[in-house]
Amino acid sequence: MHVLKSPKLFDEYCSLRDRQRSGHARALPTILPNFCMKPLTVALDVRLISRAHTGDTSYWRGLLQGFCEIEDSPRLLLYSNAPQPESVPMPSGAEWVHLPGESDRIWSAKLFPEAALSRGVDLIHTQYNLSPLYGKKGVTTIHDVSFFVNPAWYGFKDRTLLKLLIPRTVKQARGILTVSETSRQEIEQFLPAAKGKVRVTPNAPAPFVQRLPKKEAQARVREEFGLTPPYVVVINSAWARKNVPFALQVSRELHKIWPHTLAICGKGNLVDAPSHAKPLGYVEDSLMSAHYSGADLLLLPSLHEGFGIPIVEAGLCHCPVAAFDRGAMKEVGGSALIAQTSDHPEAWAKSILAALQDSGTLERLQREGASRAAQYSWKRTAELTLAAYREWTQ
Repeated sequence: MHVLKSPKLFDEYCSLRDRQRSGHARALPTILPNFCMKPLTVALDVRLISRAHTGDTSYWRGLLQGFCEIEDSPRLLLYSNAPQPESVPMPSGAEWVHLPGESDRIWSAKLFPEAALSRGVDLIHTQYNLSPLYGKKGVTTIHDVSFFVNPAWYGFKDRTLLKLLIPRTVKQARGILTVSETSRQEIEQFLPAAKGKVRVTPNAPAPFVQRLPKKEAQARVREEFGLTPPYVVVINSAWARKNVPFALQVSRELHKIWPHTLAICGKGNLVDAPSHAKPLGYVEDSLMSAHYSGADLLLLPSLHEGFGIPIVEAGLCHCPVAAFDRGAMKEVGGSALIAQTSDHPEAWAKSILAALQDSGTLERLQREGASRAAQYSWKRTAELTLAAYREWTQ
């Protein structure tokens, strides 16, 4: 409908309607009844979009990019306690609303919902926790419920708050978005009140990740970081479920039979890193394509994922991925993974080497990785999200 494409025309219609009612305008043109419904307006809490990259940050950036690529994007009010960053994708008709507030807790619980509701929004979309002030207009994206799957992965404070707040949020929410079928099943398993409310809107590769010719990519990482092939990429994280210490053990065993450099992307302290490891710290977006495209392997021994964006980003760049054959990793990576069932680093090392040294297997992994990555796009995520918005506002 026109109403979803042009909030400006809707405003013009309202103005003309008011003039006609007061006797200052002739009858409304026949085309304008198409605008007699209020445009779908959604407020988003996008504070994380301007912070250091995490899965939550990638989600907002990707979703906004997707909305830029579809015709019927809703009217989006993008609320943050920070000014608008230069690099944020802005869909047609979107508005950045800078709402200052020093306390994140007060901002999310009171300032944001009051400001959004005062604008007459149809829905308020955030990630994880909803303020009670949202009423029945709250939509939440829950990426995973790993705090229920294994509470030991979290500190006492975090797991206590999550197990207290998320069940209340699920009961209150008008709708719940999640990023994989695996997560949908786990959400409904641990939170029965979510049944019937959850819609799957998968993640996708970051828009800035594109495959580069291998030699060009390797030349670039050599220039930027002094990396020489062969090298294996590991993404550092302080989260216990990311299992980074195990990745270091696997690389140590693999190095005994296949010498390589272990390129560790991301900030954080490393304990007992092998001598062949090269910590790179935070890697800029503009260099991630080169990292994936030039690497021989992405080592991703995560114990649990809601989706696993690095799997599809590496696949897009023809970089094989070694990961556990379980959960969302299996759902997203499928036959493109060097899939592992063992908990022993030696078994991982032997399996990886066998795959990398077999040209037929390597070509298949690269081909299937690219094919699976092509199934995911932020445009499709935005389309599915918009369909859910519409469903929940009927």
